[in-house]
Amino acid sequence: MFPWNMLFPNLKNGQKNGFPSFKADDIEQYVQNIIDSALHAQNHGQSNTTSDTNSDDTQANEGVPLNIYETFDFIFLRLEIDEEEVKNTKISHTSHSISISTGFSDERHTIPLPSPVRKKGTYAQYKEGMLEIRLLKLKEIEYTEIDIIRRK
Repeated sequence: MFPWNMLFPNLKNGQKNGFPSFKADDIEQYVQNIIDSALHAQNHGQSNTTSDTNSDDTQANEGVPLNIYETFDFIFLRLEIDEEEVKNTKISHTSHSISISTGFSDERHTIPLPSPVRKKGTYAQYKEGMLEIRLLKLKEIEYTEIDIIRRK
């Protein structure tokens, strides 16, 4: 017969099912403390976690303040710039990053994207001091078949 009491020594102490008895208030307080500490760490930039949908990340990439919103189908970047700067703004992107040069400076700011995007389907609109860029997310994963060479 298998010695179950060696694996669960608490069964001898009269505890129900071998687990200590918890109060609902204690569990709720513990969970609340964990959530508070996680949110506190995230607010102070100590966490590297990212969410997959509906993220609202404010980034200051080398002096370019922007907001990144990610939905199921799109990635949106919102950037506050003046109307004069819009005339001289140039935007380009790869599947994993976007480069923006604003105003009269020759500096290009490259921002990594949270998900791969398609080459086509990018849309930019300027309205009321806000430049909004919408990138279409890449839905299908491209696979490449690799041939195996056999050598004798």
